[in-house]
Amino acid sequence: MKNIICVILALTTGVIYGQNSFQEQKIKELYDDMHDFDVELNSNWPMASLGNYVAYGQYQPDCFNADDTGKNDSVRARKNAFYFELFGSGTMYSVNYERLLPVNSFVSFSARLGASMDHIGSYYFPVLANVIAGNKGHYGEFGFGTTIDLTQYSFIDVWEVNFLRTFNIGYRYQKPGGKWLYRIALTPIWSKGYSAIHYPNENSQKINPNVPLPLWFGLSAGLRF
Repeated sequence: MKNIICVILALTTGVIYGQNSFQEQKIKELYDDMHDFDVELNSNWPMASLGNYVAYGQYQPDCFNADDTGKNDSVRARKNAFYFELFGSGTMYSVNYERLLPVNSFVSFSARLGASMDHIGSYYFPVLANVIAGNKGHYGEFGFGTTIDLTQYSFIDVWEVNFLRTFNIGYRYQKPGGKWLYRIALTPIWSKGYSAIHYPNENSQKINPNVPLPLWFGLSAGLRF
């Protein structure tokens, strides 16, 4: 659809241009003198200028060159990612899936779900929403969410679920169109709220301690697709 509109624009402006020989001469002179395409159009003949640049191949609307799939944009090109994070929102480590939701070529949102397990049988599931902004491979990101802490005390048949608060602020590098991403971020984790402890025949609640990991960080590397 974009290309059809652009063709109509080119034909229309070309006809307008062709109807005015004086403007044609002006444009040819300008064309001969210019060696780049960054031209400030004269307000006396704007449509003729546009028509001539289309006709001579010096000007093409963005839609002729735009890649609708976003292949030239690092954020838009590959909207899915798997990455491993050392430390970070999964406490000691996590394996994560991320889905990007592009807004434009500079800003995207993302949703992230991860999983990890520690040596005592606790499971951690970081769930975060992020804002990613930047270009040319360099991006800042900010996100917030929760890390679900699921622990089973097998010797008394008890499950405990904690909802840990977390956020991240950091930097990521992902080469435009490339397959790999790298991240470094501050990822403090704390808890002061609800947890559920499931006993065989009842439920109970408690208030968690305040700050398990107030100063924490994560290092990530992964594959985009």
